[in-house]
Amino acid sequence: SQRGQLQVEPLWRLELPGSVDALAVSRDGRTVAVGLGGNQVAFFDAATGAAKRTIDGLDGKLTAMTFAPDGQTLATATDDRTLSIWNVESGDRVARADGGAALRDVQFSPDGAHLATAGADGVVRTWTAAQLTLLLSLKGHEGAVTSVDYAFDASSLVSSGDDGTLRLWTLPAGTMKIIRGSGHQPVSHVAFAASDTVISASNDGTVRFFSMGGDQLARINTSGGAVIGLAVPAIKGAIAALQQDAHALLIDPVSRLVVAQLEGDDAIGALGESADGTALVTASRDGRLRGWKVTPGARELRLRGASDFAGGTALAVAPKRAAVGDQAGHITLWNIVSGQPDSVLDLAQGPVTSLAFTKDGKYLAASGHEDKAFIFETSHGNRVVLEGHTDLVNAVALSPDGATVATGSADGSVRLWAMPNGQQKRTLTASGMGPVLTVAFSPDGTQLAAAGEDKTIRVWELSGFKLVHRFEGSPASVLSLAFSPHGSILASAGGDEAIRTWRLSNGKLRSVWLGHGAHVFSIAFAPDGETLASASLDGTIRMWDVRSGRQVSELARQPEARSIAFTA
Repeated sequence: SQRGQLQVEPLWRLELPGSVDALAVSRDGRTVAVGLGGNQVAFFDAATGAAKRTIDGLDGKLTAMTFAPDGQTLATATDDRTLSIWNVESGDRVARADGGAALRDVQFSPDGAHLATAGADGVVRTWTAAQLTLLLSLKGHEGAVTSVDYAFDASSLVSSGDDGTLRLWTLPAGTMKIIRGSGHQPVSHVAFAASDTVISASNDGTVRFFSMGGDQLARINTSGGAVIGLAVPAIKGAIAALQQDAHALLIDPVSRLVVAQLEGDDAIGALGESADGTALVTASRDGRLRGWKVTPGARELRLRGASDFAGGTALAVAPKRAAVGDQAGHITLWNIVSGQPDSVLDLAQGPVTSLAFTKDGKYLAASGHEDKAFIFETSHGNRVVLEGHTDLVNAVALSPDGATVATGSADGSVRLWAMPNGQQKRTLTASGMGPVLTVAFSPDGTQLAAAGEDKTIRVWELSGFKLVHRFEGSPASVLSLAFSPHGSILASAGGDEAIRTWRLSNGKLRSVWLGHGAHVFSIAFAPDGETLASASLDGTIRMWDVRSGRQVSELARQPEARSIAFTA
């Protein structure tokens, strides 16, 4: 089975006579090479699983192999130190060399003219592909080199090692730079994810992205133990990461998020991908080989504002639309399909502090640096002013049925207003209630939560406007609230860097999630309720598994994100 944003469809399944030692997929996605016991490589059609041919007579147990970019030759490394080049069509060996050590990995350069090998002796070696003439011996790793990969333009190599380091080697000079991830050791695999980015997998259970300058761009914490392999498409597509628990994750290289997971009865022991990421092949530890078709999923879409855009402060999404508020009080309405702005609405005083769409996107509630809020009719920009608060309005929320707007104010009250005419319906307040910074409706619209500077979360039952819960325990101001889609959990975050979840069934604290290093400005549940996203002053966006509370991925964002939302 598969879950996530990608469509991963099984194409075929084969029962092999034994375990698989190594696996490779040709760049064009047409051919799969499988290293079998008995010193044999078998070739299969990647679309149908049909057997094509075999290569016999390897010198030892296969430890690594890879196709040349043109798919016509195959490089193999065996445990007796032998490095070989084979003609795929004829099965003939065309070159052979002593690899200098037991080899853990072998990779062709993008033009197919050279090879790089990862040696158990700590040496990265480069070779001519035609005759396997040794070109360079690059020394630096303290322990075995576990993987190598060429940059897209072949100007450099990246290598990983049991010493926990990633090393960049400039070619042909062979000068070296160390990239080291804290606690990231040993590193099982590294590859170029883009021309300026490398991705690594480690026994510490993380997948990380690094810039060429050594900055960690993102970190994904997996839950399946050590990450023991990566398959990185040469052109585009999701990156496959193999976990020790035999499950595979698919990671979007642009958003740097897990977008799918392969699960099932097959204990995956090896995997490979085509250059365009559409063909995925997995081999189980007991000899099952499976082919999959991968339909590309989500990609990052950047909405670039006007030259006078004054920094995002608030965000709301509706089907095919997004509203982004800035420091100056401008609200830009975007078409998130085309990535183009539709129109701009303006508040008298910025910054825009809160935004909320009706589900159909026809109306937008907004607040800024003033004691009133607004309802905008988005197609024409007509607005209704919500007046009644005696201090700044910090937050707005819309009920799921679109009939009510809630506003939270520094005057210590929450007010409810009818949609779309803006008639005031009710004022909610409570003893000791301080400035309100965030408000949220439950998914069924029967409850409203509010919190702020007094560190207490209050929940009202709206049928009788009765205060039904007081959640205490936050040591700092509460800046954001979110109900889970099923309505059983309320999440909160704020100035103390933690995310808390509360059970609405009994009014008790459910869990506390730690990881951010500064204020958490905004939180949001994914539509399926399995994931919660958080945005923080520490410059990261983090994804959390709601069931376990484990952080599953992290994105670096500079400047920091102030608001976050999922599309439906």
